[in-house]
Amino acid sequence: MNYLRLFSLAIFSSLLVGCAIQPQSRRGVHTVDWQSLTEVSPGNGNFAKGVSACFAGYQNGSLIIAGGCNFPDVPAAEGGKKIFYDDIYAAHVQNDTVQKWERIGNLPAPLAYGVSVSTPKGLVCVGGITPDGPTTMTYRLEYNSASGNVSVHKLTPLPNTVDNMTGALVGNTLYIVGGNVDKKPSSRMFALNLNSDTASWHELTPVPGNPRVQPVCATIRKNGKPCLIVTGGFAGAFANEDASLSTDAYCFEPETCSWVKIATPVGTDGKPLSLGGGVAVTLDDSLMLCMGGVNKDIFLKALQREQALKKAVAENNQKRIDELREDAKKYMKQPVDWYKFNKEVLIYSPVKDSWTSVGSFKQTARAGAAVVSMNKVVYLFFGELKPGIRTPQIWKGKVD
Repeated sequence: MNYLRLFSLAIFSSLLVGCAIQPQSRRGVHTVDWQSLTEVSPGNGNFAKGVSACFAGYQNGSLIIAGGCNFPDVPAAEGGKKIFYDDIYAAHVQNDTVQKWERIGNLPAPLAYGVSVSTPKGLVCVGGITPDGPTTMTYRLEYNSASGNVSVHKLTPLPNTVDNMTGALVGNTLYIVGGNVDKKPSSRMFALNLNSDTASWHELTPVPGNPRVQPVCATIRKNGKPCLIVTGGFAGAFANEDASLSTDAYCFEPETCSWVKIATPVGTDGKPLSLGGGVAVTLDDSLMLCMGGVNKDIFLKALQREQALKKAVAENNQKRIDELREDAKKYMKQPVDWYKFNKEVLIYSPVKDSWTSVGSFKQTARAGAAVVSMNKVVYLFFGELKPGIRTPQIWKGKVD
């Protein structure tokens, strides 16, 4: 194995509701046992059918999830309405066991597609989309596990509305990258010092390359210094720009406030992988683990079809409009496996500037999921199995 050390990904849970599932590993040198946690609101509640793009984190030994969206009644493929939620749930983790999920409060508004990061003071939530559109809201959720109460503390709003971005902490500074800024695909970067509740956001050098909606990022140490790794993302056609999908990756070095290109994520077949729409976490300060995301070829084709439809409408080409709309309907109604969401779990090492696959797992093939890394355990929440179809499943992975 071309890597610093061998990794075993063992997934354990005392709240087992499914059976152990062996990985479809091409390398055959890793052991991965998947077991699911109990759902947040099985059989009822807003999370019963699963949500996408929720906020997630932890505080004082408790997992916290909030917000998200889904199509609870009519499926998206049939023109259903997307519903946003404001529910906040928490579950205490004790001796590696996740206790019962309890509803503890409400967000300031129904919200999804923002960024959340865990801090000692609470879960900081930034931006996203409400039923009324994208927002600049920035606030901190503070959960008192003893009383079961959660309070909302407002922080300085973003200077622009931002949604579908990525973000992470480097020290006490929160960085958010990409997404839609004022409803336009962007590669812009903003930073906020969390040492002060009244600190202001400031804009930094944008990540190189095309605009990046739904990229992924994580903080790792490179040569002993913290940096931010960003990869993936896509952009629909806008202004005079064609639709695009990014697979390249960059490292942001706070000391020099500069971006450095790094190795492109690749799968076991040696081809570039799109991790856009997936999730990423930090392992042992110096490694980045990525899961999920859309298939680059299938999703780019969908973006290009949308671009062609806009052109046909502008040209009043009714025949072409009808063809493209029919193709779009077929696209939404394919079986889950047809979309080929990324199943490979990748780890990036800055020492060798290389990506290594630890296996191929159907359980992580999602887009719009949320992830929390807590005491070397990774919790993967919800997400889409295919466009418009969410899952209520939660998986727990102990990384050895």
